[in-house]
Amino acid sequence: MVNEVYEFFTFDNNEHIRIATLPGIFEQAITISSVKTMIATTGFKIGWAYGSKKLIYSIKEIQSQIPRNPSRFLQESVAVILEQETKNFGKPYSIIERLKKHAQANRDYLYRSLIKVGMTPILPQGGYNMIANWTTMRDRILLESKNDECTDLRFSNWFIKNINILSLPLSHFYHDEYECSRKDFISMTIIKGSDTYKKAEKLLSEWLSRQ
Repeated sequence: MVNEVYEFFTFDNNEHIRIATLPGIFEQAITISSVKTMIATTGFKIGWAYGSKKLIYSIKEIQSQIPRNPSRFLQESVAVILEQETKNFGKPYSIIERLKKHAQANRDYLYRSLIKVGMTPILPQGGYNMIANWTTMRDRILLESKNDECTDLRFSNWFIKNINILSLPLSHFYHDEYECSRKDFISMTIIKGSDTYKKAEKLLSEWLSRQ
């Protein structure tokens, strides 16, 4: 199962290579995507899957047994949107192109802001999120004392309480056995409005001035 919802969200002239196009993979892979993520339409819970006839047959059989499905008007709306995006793909007025430009500007802004306070962000080449190593701030903050190893969760709690910025602990994305293997990292979105990142920079600068 290959989730490629961010396939068009690449930055700095990078291009996404679909895994199913690699030698010998198409017959083994089911690729899924979602219009909700592709064009940032929260609430449009409509997606699709493609792959070999054998694999897609099984998906269709499962889908026929699912009682909940998107309403007809949502499906028709998505069809119209995708038709228009196909015509406009790569052009400045494309929804995807505008979202990419917006997200890349936010990415660069957030990257600089996190570096200023001593974090070590990883500059993403695509997607909706930025990952950052927060541990370079460890000596300047006081985390809640708890009997667990997942310090990224404790840092995220500290971050929202003391600086008023929301982040996601990366450990939440891992199975229990490996949950704390990425405890030095947090994830932050880059798809919000531009004013959100200006406010975040101000909050970070104010905290830094108090140190």
